[in-house]
Amino acid sequence: MAEYRGKEQEMTYTHEELFKIGKPKVYTGRQLDEIAFPLGGIGTGMISLGGWGQLRDFETFNKPNKGLMFNYTFFTLYAKEGEKPPVTRVIQGPVGGTYTGGGSGVTRTDGSGLPHMRDCKFTGEFPFARIDFDDPKMPLQVSLEAFNPFIPLNDKDSSIPVAIFLFHLTNPTSSNVKVTLFANLENKLGFPETGKGVIEFRKGEKVSGLMMTTKKHQPDSPRFGSMSLTTTWQNLNIQTHWLRGGWFDSLNKFWDEVSQGGELEENRDPAEADERGTDVGSIGLRVSLKPGEKVILPIMITWYIPNFEKYWGERAIWKNYYATLFSDAHDVAEYVGKNLDRLESETRLFKDSLFGSTLPVEAVSYTHL
Repeated sequence: MAEYRGKEQEMTYTHEELFKIGKPKVYTGRQLDEIAFPLGGIGTGMISLGGWGQLRDFETFNKPNKGLMFNYTFFTLYAKEGEKPPVTRVIQGPVGGTYTGGGSGVTRTDGSGLPHMRDCKFTGEFPFARIDFDDPKMPLQVSLEAFNPFIPLNDKDSSIPVAIFLFHLTNPTSSNVKVTLFANLENKLGFPETGKGVIEFRKGEKVSGLMMTTKKHQPDSPRFGSMSLTTTWQNLNIQTHWLRGGWFDSLNKFWDEVSQGGELEENRDPAEADERGTDVGSIGLRVSLKPGEKVILPIMITWYIPNFEKYWGERAIWKNYYATLFSDAHDVAEYVGKNLDRLESETRLFKDSLFGSTLPVEAVSYTHL
């Protein structure tokens, strides 16, 4: 039975009592190892947010894919306080779990070997997950909220193929802090038949970022589709593809650039991978925070894999519901960008109403990690 020790009072609560007093369950330490919080609309597939902030279980390709990871797909924060040396961290807590790397240790392709935040705590209240990070060397206070729109009686907005990440940054210091938030995404379109993927920079009406497509598969194929990595933020550093090197070269170059100067080598030219390879693209959101200033930096991953293939009985392919609403992943991102404030507020209203209700704990606990 889960317990929570209140700071204000020397009392211990059961998991059930937490709901009655309005305190969510907070996960720390080894409790974080097996968390996989779903992000994705109804019937769209999902990306899961892990307990220490990693992206895991990319189930966007119209079938279950527990364990599927996208290479080098993680968030990184660069912060330089005044004239002090910069601090750069992957925005994840310590990597945990004996079998995190498949039983053979951590892997370089998920950023596990790079410097992470010193500690974190995870709070889950579906459809919102929150991770509060801590690191004594980081001059910023850092939290991440992740969600997908989930609004009862609104089937369209509850069925958007999107994972939304809101990074809350606060400068508690007495100096200006120069900040760049980096997001990376591998173009794994066509999985498991990857290759010939295209990444291009696209500036839309409300969002800008990377649009990912594939030339390997035709529009009527179940392997066809698109993904996008976008933001409503305007001050951007763009790199459509990392160095195509061997061994550790691409990761080394990425880390050297972001950790030393807080800037990737700018490249907005379209990039096309070879017949079997995949590329990784990055966006960097730049801001300078004055003492005491706060900012919320939004990042969205959207996907559009329109053709669902039936795997049982006679083979059949049909369109996903979201494919009748949107034309590609960038179209999805534009819709979310135009409506982000409303989608967030209405989803938050549902969450607050649910967890603030008088429903029996048995009913509420199904939506509570």
